[in-house]
Amino acid sequence: MATELASRSNSTLAAVPRTQAAIYVRISRDPKGTELGVKRQEKDCRELCRRSGLTVSAVFVDDDRSAFSGKPRPGYMAMMERLELGDFGAIVAWHPDRLHRSLAELEEFIDALQHSTATVLTVKAGDYDLATAGGRMTARVVGVVARHESEHKSERIKAKFRELIEAGKPTSGGGHRAYGHQAHEPGATMRAVREDEADVVRDLVTRFLAGEAINGLTNDLNTRGVATVTGARWRSCTVRQLLRSPRIAGLREYDGQLVAAAFERIIEPDEYHRVQARLNDNARAGRRAPRRFVLTGIVTCSRCGKPMVGKTIRKWPSDETEARYVCTPNRDGCGGVSIRAEPVEDHVRKTLFEIVDAPDFARRLDRSDGRPAELHDQIEAIEGRMDELAETFGAGEITKREWIKARTPLENQLRTETVPSPTIGTTSALTSSARSWPPPSPASLSDLPTPTAPAASTPAA
Repeated sequence: MATELASRSNSTLAAVPRTQAAIYVRISRDPKGTELGVKRQEKDCRELCRRSGLTVSAVFVDDDRSAFSGKPRPGYMAMMERLELGDFGAIVAWHPDRLHRSLAELEEFIDALQHSTATVLTVKAGDYDLATAGGRMTARVVGVVARHESEHKSERIKAKFRELIEAGKPTSGGGHRAYGHQAHEPGATMRAVREDEADVVRDLVTRFLAGEAINGLTNDLNTRGVATVTGARWRSCTVRQLLRSPRIAGLREYDGQLVAAAFERIIEPDEYHRVQARLNDNARAGRRAPRRFVLTGIVTCSRCGKPMVGKTIRKWPSDETEARYVCTPNRDGCGGVSIRAEPVEDHVRKTLFEIVDAPDFARRLDRSDGRPAELHDQIEAIEGRMDELAETFGAGEITKREWIKARTPLENQLRTETVPSPTIGTTSALTSSARSWPPPSPASLSDLPTPTAPAASTPAA
C-alpha cells in the first residue's frame, strides 16, 4: 500500500504548492481533557508558519497520547497518509519529540519524507532537511536524545516512587480518599483515622473473624444506611476489597512485601493477617458447587426457537447473582431473550407431577399396547390443568401474559411430539424419576420414561 501511495504522491508533487503545511501537535497526558497543551503547541506552530510564509492546510492532533508507549496515534497516522498522497509540502511541529520517540518509527518517517520531498520545521529545534544525509543524521541524533530522556524520566519516577514507599509517605494525592481515613493534608506525613468510619471497619473485622459472611456484612451495612466514601451502597466485592486492603493495618504492599504506609492503623497487623487467612481459606474451600441447569438445551427461545443455555448472571450494583436461561449468539441464537431459571424449572417440575399423578394417565401407561394415539389423547386432556397451573404460577414475578407466551410452544410439543417407550410397563419408573427432581443432569431429564420430552419456550423477562 505504501508503494502505491508513494507512486500516486510522486505524480501529484508538482501540483502541490510547497507553501502548504500540516501542523502536528501532541501531548502525552491530558487527564482533565482540557487540551490546553495541544492548543499552546498549535498556536506556536501557526506563528512559525506565518513567519515562514506557509499556509496551514491541516492540523493533526493526538491528545493524551504518548509517542514513547507504542500505542496507535490516529492523528499521526492520518497525517502520514495525507503526506504520501502529496497533500502538503511541509510538516510543522512544536519539537521533534512531539513527532517521534521511537527510532523504528523515525526511520519509517524518514523513508516517507524522502519519497515526498517534504520538509520538517519545528518551533524549538529549527528545521531539518531529510533529503540530505546531514539532515537525516540530525533527525536520528535528536531521536536518540528523545528516547534517552524518556527512559531517564521513567527511571527517576520509579526511584522517587520507591523512595516514598520506603519512607511510608503518600505516593499521590488524587482520587477518592480511602474509607476509614481522612483525606491527605498538604505537609502531613500520615493520613489520620476518621473515627466514625474506622469504627465501621473494626466492626466488620470483628464480625468477619467471628464467622460472618461477606454478603451478610454487606447487607447489614446497606440496611443501616452506612454509605461508601462516594455515598453509594456497599457491594460485597467492595467490602472484600476493604478487608483486603493492607492500609487498614497501616501497611502497604511494595515489590511483593508489606511495608509501613502513610496511614494510621485502624486494626493491628496480626488482626489483618488473620483476616487474610480467612479470606484465603474461603477462596480455596468456600466455593459452592456450580448450579445445575437441568433444562439447558431443552427450553427453547420463543423468538428464534434455538435451545437456551443456563447461566448465573451477576446483577449490578447489588452484586447479587441470579440463575437465568438465556438465548445466546454463541449457539446461533438471537441473543435477545432471557428468563429466570427457578420459575421455569418449578413449572416443569409441577407439570411432571401433574402428569404422573393423573390416574387416567397411569392406567394408559400400564396398557401393554402403548399406542402413540392413546398417549396423544392423554396429553391433550392435561392441557386444561396446565393452563390453570400456569395462570396461578404467573401471579409471581412473571406476568400471566409472559407465561401464556412461554406455555404455547410447550403445548404444541405436548400435542404433537410423543416418544413411546417399549420399556414402560408400569408407572413406578416414571414416578420415581419425576419425584427425584431435579435430575442430576439435563441429559437425564431427557431420558425420563415419559411419553414426551417437552420443550418450554420462553419470552424475555
